[in-house]
Amino acid sequence: MKIWLVATFAFCCILLMQIGTASAQVGFNPEYLGNANAPSRTGFALKTFQSYYYQNSITASDVETDFETQYYTKAFTGDIKKDMFQWALHLPVGYRYQKDANNVGRSVTGIGNLNAIIEYYYNIIDDGETKFWFDNGLVVGFPTATQNNGVQLGGDNYSITWFQENFVYHKPFMLTINPISVTWSFRDDNTNQMAGLGLSLMSGSAGYEINEKVYLGIDFGLTLGNIIGSDDGNGNSLPRSLRAYTGPAALIAFNSDTSLQICTVVDFVTRQVSRGQGIFLVLWHHF
Repeated sequence: MKIWLVATFAFCCILLMQIGTASAQVGFNPEYLGNANAPSRTGFALKTFQSYYYQNSITASDVETDFETQYYTKAFTGDIKKDMFQWALHLPVGYRYQKDANNVGRSVTGIGNLNAIIEYYYNIIDDGETKFWFDNGLVVGFPTATQNNGVQLGGDNYSITWFQENFVYHKPFMLTINPISVTWSFRDDNTNQMAGLGLSLMSGSAGYEINEKVYLGIDFGLTLGNIIGSDDGNGNSLPRSLRAYTGPAALIAFNSDTSLQICTVVDFVTRQVSRGQGIFLVLWHHF
């Protein structure tokens, strides 16, 4: 059976109805169905993200394109059906427009945080009907944010993240689950703030196979920020933040080398961040 990289599509009825009340954060991407599944061979792949995200209580809007170059190699066993390494660079390029308290609009165009990624995939089960890939990854973020008149894309700080993912397929069901990601963000040179420890918990997508190329399902996720070690630039801790999101989903896999991933997420619980909605489209191709 071919190993697929597939897509999630989470659709919300209120998406893009209030473009004027929008804000976004460059680099925020939900988990995609099939994201933790290793490809069927080694070599170079390219993943591009197109996204629009906004938050209801801030007058701003954000459009972003991310480029992720990936390279897959053999790992410890030498058998790619057992384990693989992925080496990747992820760079967001975006545009943000927002209004300040005096209703004056400002904008910025540029790059967000460059991330270097190493990911290890290990195949636990593959018996034809059931697949279970287990993987761990390490991400290093670099201070490459763009700022203009107080409007900033990404963060101008270093960060380090460890994450664990699982890909489970048992016909006709598919699950990509990221039980935990742990991020430590260092001080931002522009804002003089430090976010400290952040967590992403139980982020993932679950899908049901409609045919060999299309799944339907749901996205979900929870992110926590400024848990410990944060600093507002004056020696005080930043308020802890929370974002929980979900939405219905779909997925398309053209073949084992190409997939289109589409995901719309809706924040249904937030704390210290503005509630919002976003749409994310991802095209992945293994050359």
